[in-house]
Amino acid sequence: VRPEFLLPFHGEPRHQNQVVQLAQTLGIGRERVLVADDYDRITVRPGKASISGRVPGEAVMVDGMGIGDVGDAVLRDRRILSTDGVVFVTAVIDDLTGDVLDGPVVETRGFVQVSGAAELLEDTVDEVAQALAEADPDEELEDIEARVRRTVQKLLRDRTGRRPMVIPVLLVVGDGEEGEEVN
Repeated sequence: VRPEFLLPFHGEPRHQNQVVQLAQTLGIGRERVLVADDYDRITVRPGKASISGRVPGEAVMVDGMGIGDVGDAVLRDRRILSTDGVVFVTAVIDDLTGDVLDGPVVETRGFVQVSGAAELLEDTVDEVAQALAEADPDEELEDIEARVRRTVQKLLRDRTGRRPMVIPVLLVVGDGEEGEEVN
């Protein structure tokens, strides 16, 4: 086959560049090979082919059975998880006093090997315990979780330079006030 023009469309840019090199070894001049990006408009006329602009459009993400339903927030979270991992911080808190009944416990996935970071994790537990001790018993649970998240994020960023996703899980237990339902 002796094409007048060649348009490599398959694979990543490195694959397309290999097609360009192959075409040159077969005698097809570089000026006759069009390497286009997604949404580039190709104009073909007798004896001439060129990239002549772009058409409107954007990539559509396919995630399992869903098409186009992966938002920026999900992609950002997946990027963080894939590069910096996740840290879970759990503690059980008394509903009336705000005292820590159990924990805090720090677990990581994709962040650090526990065997090599025992001191870091111990320091994280200490910082979380301090943040919980400073919480007012009447403070909203969401505010306490936010304080724990900020405390852990700052410590880990300062000590490791990494920014893992931090998920505080605070379980509130107790009898609550008389006649009040406890969740």
